Amino acid sequence: MFCVPIIDVYHNGFWNYRDKLISKNKSRTFIYDAYQERNSSSIGLKSIFKSRPILPHGLHGIHVSDAAVIGHNVVIMQNVTIGSNTLSNTKNPGAPTIGDNVFFGANSTVIGKVYIGDNCRIGAGCCVFKDVPSNHTIVSGRGNIIPH
Repeated sequence: MFCVPIIDVYHNGFWNYRDKLISKNKSRTFIYDAYQERNSSSIGLKSIFKSRPILPHGLHGIHVSDAAVIGHNVVIMQNVTIGSNTLSNTKNPGAPTIGDNVFFGANSTVIGKVYIGDNCRIGAGCCVFKDVPSNHTIVSGRGNIIPH
């Protein structure tokens, strides 16, 4: 409970605290982990954000792998997973790279070493495990790709 005022008031928010840890080359701290646990989220310190993401519902349920790369102006709704595939004997081991101006609908998932191009929209509840070219929308659980 004490992690919220420490991060939100003293450090002026989660992203400022995260930037401070990264700039000082520190690893995760108890306060960082407690804040994320309170929000049921996990944002890896080694993940790269080219700009702060837009989180309309806050950090609630958001999971971003340590090796993920996230572009500029990315909107992430609640309960989104951007995760690594760490199983060596499977297709696409590695972490996702997300382009600029991408929108992630609620409960969407991107897993493995895939590239999501610029200006893409990932629909709610979609699971993406293959590359998506720029200017496309993914709909339905099977990941149908529709050009804009």
